[in-house]
Amino acid sequence: MRHHAFLLFALLSACVSACSSAPTSSCPGPDCTCAGTNCMCTAGRSCTHDCGASCNLGCGAGGSCNYMCNGSCNVDCPAGSTCVVTTEESSNVDCIDADCDVTVGPSSNVDCLETATCDVTCTSSCNLDCSTGSACTLRCAGATARDATGMTLTCP
Repeated sequence: MRHHAFLLFALLSACVSACSSAPTSSCPGPDCTCAGTNCMCTAGRSCTHDCGASCNLGCGAGGSCNYMCNGSCNVDCPAGSTCVVTTEESSNVDCIDADCDVTVGPSSNVDCLETATCDVTCTSSCNLDCSTGSACTLRCAGATARDATGMTLTCP
């Protein structure tokens, strides 16, 4: 009887930890709607998307988004969201009052606005605009991270 009670307890414990976490939705999916190359993750949900070419990606307020883009992309990370973004050339990432970890390719721009926290890595030339009130770091290819808080910095 003790053995059965222990197994039941172990199964219930495993379900509580696994069943209580919100699943991550792929785009398109139940928590991420797409129309053509435009995708939007529902507010407060967790989404992931690997955009094969140019696209527009949005993360709903309070959401958690992991986006990869193999072309030029526009990505919006609004208030309360957490975004991990990896893009290629000529991309634009707006992080507004959110936490963003961004890696961008050549000729890309990252705007870190209001009270955002941004950790930006540039694989080539890029621009980071970190507004007053935001906390930012910038890593240019082959260089160490620099504090970019309240500044506009460029990687050559």
